[in-house]
Amino acid sequence: MRAGIAAGSISAVVAAIVSLPLRSPDDILLNSATVVMGALLTGFSAGVVWRFLAGNSRAILIFAILGVAAFAITAVVSLAAETQLDHFAAFVLPLGGIVFLLTGLQIPLFHRIAIPAGWWTVSAALAIALAVGAGLAGQGDGKTGKLVIPPRGAVAPAEPMAERSLLPDRRLSVRENF
Repeated sequence: MRAGIAAGSISAVVAAIVSLPLRSPDDILLNSATVVMGALLTGFSAGVVWRFLAGNSRAILIFAILGVAAFAITAVVSLAAETQLDHFAAFVLPLGGIVFLLTGLQIPLFHRIAIPAGWWTVSAALAIALAVGAGLAGQGDGKTGKLVIPPRGAVAPAEPMAERSLLPDRRLSVRENF
């Protein structure tokens, strides 16, 4: 279980950073926070599966097949969701590949080695992943917010003040203002 949470936390941080330059189909629904939550859920689920397979002589083979199958299901769902949200598959598939690959490689490794300090290390990795996800949630492919002067000729010249109309049927002249 610790191996899955630790692997999911590391995969979550990597996926959150990689998600920043990707074009999200919906910045509110699919941002770094949701990417981190998905990666943590994947790591936890894979950790539970690995725990059940740990005594099996073919554990690595079965775990790899299940990981590929889970990624295939993710790919099918993301391609189906493409009909509702443009660029959904282009956002989900690279991140899913990173998360499934890193999690799948790390869990057997972390299971074999003793994670230093037990749950404290895993809790720290989880806290870091959640902080990265929350901290980067507003970042990414959104508008930069920079104030830019439009190129010459892109804006029509303004009418002089005396020519502007305050009322729909009546024009003001300079003489009426005094």
